[in-house]
Amino acid sequence: MPQGLMERAKSVATTAQLPSTEQLLVADGDARIALDPVSGVNRYGCGLHPDPALAAFGSSTASVISQASFAWQIGCATDWQQHQSL
Repeated sequence: MPQGLMERAKSVATTAQLPSTEQLLVADGDARIALDPVSGVNRYGCGLHPDPALAAFGSSTASVISQASFAWQIGCATDWQQHQSL
């Protein structure tokens, strides 16, 4: 994932006081999507960040988030943050 996108994600979540994209990806899920503290991936082998080396199978649980979706979510958080400052 491009470094700039990751830094923007952290900045938006912190400034807007919203859960981070990473927190949202594992929120309210069952043990299958919980991350292993050692490997950093869930039972399906997916982590919290886009990984072009992994194949996407179309399942929200068994697929890693795409870079486009990750960027879109950051954009939504940015829009929310700007709206709150009006």
